Amino acid sequence: MPKILIVDDEQRYREEIALALEPLHHEIATAAGGRQAIELGARFRPNVLVADWLLDDHIHGLHVSEVLRVVDPDIRTILITGFSTQDLKAEAGAMHVLDFIEKPFDVAHLERAVQGAIQAKETKHAPFPVGVMELDSGGGIIYANWKARSMFATTRAGVEAANLTDLFGADVSLFHKASVEKWNKITPSTALPTLWHVRSRTWPDGGGLVVFFPEQDEHYRRHPLIRMLLNVLEPVQVCWPYESHVLVVDDFEWIRRVEVAGLERIGAICHAAENGEVALRILERDRKIEFVVLDYDIPGTNIRRLVEGITALCPNVVIVGCTGGSHREEFAALGVDLYLPKPFTIGDLVNVLTGRIGNCVDCGLPIPLRRPRPGEAAESWQCRGCGSHYRAMFDESFPPQVLSNVIPPATQT
Repeated sequence: MPKILIVDDEQRYREEIALALEPLHHEIATAAGGRQAIELGARFRPNVLVADWLLDDHIHGLHVSEVLRVVDPDIRTILITGFSTQDLKAEAGAMHVLDFIEKPFDVAHLERAVQGAIQAKETKHAPFPVGVMELDSGGGIIYANWKARSMFATTRAGVEAANLTDLFGADVSLFHKASVEKWNKITPSTALPTLWHVRSRTWPDGGGLVVFFPEQDEHYRRHPLIRMLLNVLEPVQVCWPYESHVLVVDDFEWIRRVEVAGLERIGAICHAAENGEVALRILERDRKIEFVVLDYDIPGTNIRRLVEGITALCPNVVIVGCTGGSHREEFAALGVDLYLPKPFTIGDLVNVLTGRIGNCVDCGLPIPLRRPRPGEAAESWQCRGCGSHYRAMFDESFPPQVLSNVIPPATQT
């Protein structure tokens, strides 16, 4: 019986889709968010994923699709969205999405799409080269993907290995706390000495998921798809500090892609628009957008009217003007006080929005300081790297390793 996973944070759509597909006699599961969908999907292993693009927990439908493809490369994805843009369609195509349905949709259209996905030929896309297996509470192997089985073939247990003891002999501590909290190197039972990088994720009812790969493939430890699959939040220098969404408006496709990818990498939900018309349409539909990164030089766009249209739709919006030229004064005349000259980094953008200073202007050392807000009294801080002084506020939201990079006022000599 084909298995269908439905992912939508709107209960009405989840129930409507499940009800519509019920007469087709498929096995159906539903999830309300991206993280729940990944955990459920790794165990359920659906044949077809029906996922909304915009989800509430910073993991959108394309993320869910790509992560579950690590577990099973043959999953077929139908993406549903109320934010159809040129960029999203291109991204969905690049990620091998089988069908793209816009909200509001006709139920019969969705039924046909699901049936078409079930009947579609097996995909020929290159599978993700990382071993994944699901275990029961006793260490028995419930499921292993193609890469896992190919690695099993190099062990004494062979490709049909059935439990952890077969693979690792006496070393069956994969679900030890250390394997959940960090990557371990474990020696399988092979003729020649070898090491596998191993990390696990446990299920609340026992058993869990194990991700592993040969020692030489260490770079996969930091891959974002693997982190999402294991629900690992790796420390990063910059994190998105808001629940609000972002809209990038720029006529250059590669710039939109780079900025969106960078914002998503640090935890933001981000839209992209190639012109003012598309931008206003997205703003009308997603009321969680509070930040707009706006390029000045969009051909055929009256920038004043666009800024007025944005602020009319979202009175509390924060607009960050950007350009490759020098238009700071023009933006300021439109009431846009935040400005970034191109090219800029995602860290620069976060610093502008939060008031962070970011890095010492003299030595480049990251410093946990921000500009004072109205009513706050700034103090004198000193960079530990070069001794430069700053009148600013201490910002504890920086990563722990950065917090000691300034000398507090009381200890300065």
